[in-house]
Amino acid sequence: MRKVLAMMRQRFADLNCNDENVEDFENSWFISMYGSSEESPFFKQPHKNVLLLQVDDIDKEHEDLILFTKDQAQQVFEFFKKLGDDFSLIIHCGAGVSRSGAIAEFARVFFNLNYDEFKNDNPHILPNIHIVQTLRDQYLLESLEKGE
Repeated sequence: MRKVLAMMRQRFADLNCNDENVEDFENSWFISMYGSSEESPFFKQPHKNVLLLQVDDIDKEHEDLILFTKDQAQQVFEFFKKLGDDFSLIIHCGAGVSRSGAIAEFARVFFNLNYDEFKNDNPHILPNIHIVQTLRDQYLLESLEKGE
């Protein structure tokens, strides 16, 4: 089974997933997003099944805030390539709506997941359009470079 969930940081914390046990979650992969105003990332140590992304919920350059980049999109692609045929991908950010929603929506397309099931699992998302567009642009560029 392949499942993608976007959620808020507090709901993610309620899963009791942390630096000590995150690698024990079999077939589970996590993208942990945090902005410039948040004290620190949820995970403090690197893990094989965790991608940390520092990015703010903005759609254009803004002083003192971090815009999602092409390099971060590439990190997402490389992370997705690690997932097997059976996985749970949990993406969290502060509110679980825009940043995590954008990556979740792109994951739905990337992994060709059922739209209705995805929307049933993630009815609250309102994806950040800049993140979605950056992911799509970089994916298209990568596909063209590979001749796909």
